[in-house]
Amino acid sequence: SSDGADCTGAKSIILNRTGHDVSAEITFYSRSEYRDIVNKYLKEIFGTGNFEIDAVDEIEYLKNKELQSKVDISSAQKQSLYLQLEKYIEHSAEVLPLLGTKQTVSENKIESYVAQYSNEDKNKKYFTYLGVKVANILCSFPCSQSGKIVLVDTIGLGATALDIREQMLETVSNDSDAILLMTRPDAQRPRVEQDDISIVADIGEKMTADYTRRMLFWVINKVNNGVGRNVDGISGVMKQLR
Repeated sequence: SSDGADCTGAKSIILNRTGHDVSAEITFYSRSEYRDIVNKYLKEIFGTGNFEIDAVDEIEYLKNKELQSKVDISSAQKQSLYLQLEKYIEHSAEVLPLLGTKQTVSENKIESYVAQYSNEDKNKKYFTYLGVKVANILCSFPCSQSGKIVLVDTIGLGATALDIREQMLETVSNDSDAILLMTRPDAQRPRVEQDDISIVADIGEKMTADYTRRMLFWVINKVNNGVGRNVDGISGVMKQLR
């Protein structure tokens, strides 16, 4: 929904329903699933057995543990993971009541459940996505021949959440016939980034190189104006991809 940094916070499945007004069926994690997510962050950052919680209600008590002062400052990865964990701690009050539920929301509210910030105002942050397991978005596709095509939008691969790449690879191997890899070349140095190359390599290892060569399609996000203008470098990116 946005031209900013990684925006997608929760996995979305977009389904074609002819004549259907746009809406979404939001499924939230169970309380035990959410507890396990928080515990995985705690384990990755602080090691096994430190600060582990037995129930989601205990997340609130983590505020009093002065966790930030105990993060290994020599590890950029742990510092990054802590910033994500902090979201779970600081916003538990608004997410916990939703756990274990399913909700149907209208089109204008979908963004606030699956995105990390508002498209119209990037300073407006959302945190409900932390509790969303999957969002099934129902709408009429613009092409009448779309049929039963389903789009699966995975969490932005540049985000700092745990297991994003693993979740993407699981979606690729279990739920996908083809892969659309969208990238926006940098305005200053338009090129295929090493991270994109690594992602393709991971997919090739998971799915075989032949599958990846035939069924992975690049979508190049071309920006014609503004601070992200990269249009002049797109031909070079295309050449590099070929």
